[in-house]
Amino acid sequence: MGGFKVLVSGTVVVMLSACATGVESSLYSRELDALRADCTARDGLLVSAPGPGNGTPATDYVCQIRGGGS
Repeated sequence: MGGFKVLVSGTVVVMLSACATGVESSLYSRELDALRADCTARDGLLVSAPGPGNGTPATDYVCQIRGGGS
């Protein structure tokens, strides 16, 4: 019976981890969409930032302004 408890506990941990990953992914997506919209509004193009990212859209991407300033 003890082995069953461990199996069930492990399953619950895996399920909760999957939920947390889904939430993080959804948050990342929403932040990326907002960043892209802001960049597009400034006539820019969202591109990958140089170097390794750290898992947030604000550091994984940069807004490259097209056409130069006036």
